[in-house]
Amino acid sequence: AVFALYRVVLSEQRQAEEKFAKVFRSSPDAVAITTLEAGQFLEVNESFCRMTGYALTDIVGKTVADVGFWLNQLDRATVVQNLQTVGIVHNHEFNFCTSTGTVKTGLLSAEILLLNGQSCILSIIKDITDRKQTELALQATEKRYREMFDNLVEGFFQTNPDGRFLTANPALARIYGYASPAELMADLGNVGQQLYVNPKRRVEFLAYMKIYDVVSDFESQVYRKDRSIIWISENVRAVRDENHKLLYFEGTVQD
Repeated sequence: AVFALYRVVLSEQRQAEEKFAKVFRSSPDAVAITTLEAGQFLEVNESFCRMTGYALTDIVGKTVADVGFWLNQLDRATVVQNLQTVGIVHNHEFNFCTSTGTVKTGLLSAEILLLNGQSCILSIIKDITDRKQTELALQATEKRYREMFDNLVEGFFQTNPDGRFLTANPALARIYGYASPAELMADLGNVGQQLYVNPKRRVEFLAYMKIYDVVSDFESQVYRKDRSIIWISENVRAVRDENHKLLYFEGTVQD
């Protein structure tokens, strides 16, 4: 009876190992098994080889330091420390090197497992290089836009249909006599009632926008913060959604 039970357990273990091996080989993500301390590659799947450019025979048996896989070895030390503390790591962003020396960005999830009594790391890595480059390009574009926005000579604004500022740049704040865009937007809650010397001017503006969706050289007298009066010229367009619903107005102001 004991031998029969052992055969059942052994059979279940083999089935589990076969399932693991199948998932390991067919995973679209790069999967690797390394020793915990030395970082020696014990097994990698085909996705790992495609991602890194290494052949299976070129990497199994070598350590991560031998092949220079981690761009920053201290980064790996941090992962190992976290694994030893909590036993698992989720979505750790890191940089790694391919066989040609190209640096890529990966997202690592890992946990500790025991193989033949030895502590090892099972790692799943997603290549997010393209996504990271897109994010960096977007950040650079946003930075350039913000610098251009902040350095415009003309005042720039966005207001909702009720006349509350959504956006204002430093030039607009200076034109209206405020120290910053934040102060301007906090003080002017309704441009129709607070900004124009002639309150009917806002009504006229809305009437034009309802018909044309754009106005050019719209000249008005307005109050500055200190209640002095200046003339301004506005160029404004209406921004609508795909159903033609009005979202907000945006435009420029000249003193």
